[in-house]
Amino acid sequence: GLALDALPGTSAAASDPERLKATLARVRTAAEQMRRRVDELFLLAEARAGEVVRLEQRVELDGLVLECTDLMRARAAVTGHALAIGDADAVTVLGNAALLQEALLELIENACRHGIPSAPITVSCRVIMTAESSHSEAVLEVCSDGLAFPGAAVPDLQEKAHDRGMGLSIVRWVAASHHGRVDFVHDAGHNAVRIVLPAIQGD
Repeated sequence: GLALDALPGTSAAASDPERLKATLARVRTAAEQMRRRVDELFLLAEARAGEVVRLEQRVELDGLVLECTDLMRARAAVTGHALAIGDADAVTVLGNAALLQEALLELIENACRHGIPSAPITVSCRVIMTAESSHSEAVLEVCSDGLAFPGAAVPDLQEKAHDRGMGLSIVRWVAASHHGRVDFVHDAGHNAVRIVLPAIQGD
């Protein structure tokens, strides 16, 4: 295993349980971020290879909002942000739960990285009726303060896979694979990024 003495600051922290705990927490956070980067690269490779996503699971988006918000609280705190849950309508879509989770985590990560902490990052899901009222749509939304997100205007997966664009490319691919879309709204210093998907009728 990795010797603690090999980690920066751990020699002095070894005799101080609180400092050691904080150091290990930073190491764990860094390891989690590295794992996320690797997962992103695999997903982006699948997207560019035209991987077909099987849509076989009933995914309850209100539960997904709760789960992803809980998973990202520590990450948000590192960047000085608070997380809040906005609307949490009971709405279900047919899809791939793991990919939808990754897409929502990416949107929250994007808000943590590029948003300013003047207000909490708000995560919501809601159901809306289309203009013709023939079917309903499910909306996953992440709202934050700040300038318009870098990479938001890039329309496809051919952008360079750099730190700013990779996550949004994955979100677009997941949405398109679920017969949906990604909408970006920037107004008066506020960002709203929405994944819009077909909702299961009757939910």
